[in-house]
Amino acid sequence: MIVTMKKFLMCITLLVIITSIPIAAAADNGGDNGINQTNASQPYYITIDPIGDHTVNEIFFMNGTTNLPVSENVSIFIGPNWANPSGEGSSFTANVAVLQGENGANFWSCNITPTLWVTRLVGAHQSTNDIEYFNFGNFIGSVSSPKFNITAHSELFAISSVEPNTPSIPTGTHTPSQTPTTTLSLNQTGAIPPPPSPTSASPLSLIVPLVAIVGIVVLYSTGRNR
Repeated sequence: MIVTMKKFLMCITLLVIITSIPIAAAADNGGDNGINQTNASQPYYITIDPIGDHTVNEIFFMNGTTNLPVSENVSIFIGPNWANPSGEGSSFTANVAVLQGENGANFWSCNITPTLWVTRLVGAHQSTNDIEYFNFGNFIGSVSSPKFNITAHSELFAISSVEPNTPSIPTGTHTPSQTPTTTLSLNQTGAIPPPPSPTSASPLSLIVPLVAIVGIVVLYSTGRNR
């Protein structure tokens, strides 16, 4: 009976040892049964797509990719591409949420149409969203995540007031010239008829008066001789 009890206890001890091995292995893997933690082997990143040049009346977006978790916010900032310690000029700030992507590459997108920007007036402690005060020129856009302490590279772009190489369209009414013009009539063939030639006297019209004068002279001479 004692031998049987010893065998039973030995079996229980071996069973506990055998079953504890997978539990210890799972604990070494972080307790996720072999599933890696998010970004355990890859650091977080944010990218910006090229923005390109635009005009003030366009609607356009600033986009990029990231492996930040979905619904995490990224911060957008756009400002003049020159030293601007006073803060004057046009700028844009916003926070947007990360959206679900594919294969671990999520994305973000933000509407940066100029009508949404703020312009700080020169020489005044006032700001306005009025597009009439927009400061055109070159800008630099950046995106970051203060929570995860990462910042993407910056993108340069320009905003102009009008489309380049756009021909101007004259407005107003046209006043016709007061200079008189000569109207030429066309004949039935569509050609302009030649100007009329000057009328020349026929030979007969010249001979008749000459004969009359000679006759008068002869008669006058005959009368005197009598």
